[in-house]
Amino acid sequence: MKLRALLVLFFLLLSLVPLYQADRWARLRLQPRRSPARLLLYLLAMLVLVFAYTALLVWVVGRVLPRQ
Repeated sequence: MKLRALLVLFFLLLSLVPLYQADRWARLRLQPRRSPARLLLYLLAMLVLVFAYTALLVWVVGRVLPRQ
């Protein structure tokens, strides 16, 4: 059981790399510090990204490591 937990933890930590890169890209592309409208667009984009990424991770972990 501990190996399964470590695998999930490793997978979650590894999956943070693309999320970090997407955040960097969004900050460079949207430039949220320029205006309040850009800030709201950035916040909305990040909110959608977090919900979509969380759903994707839950689905992938459920497929890769099914319950025993």
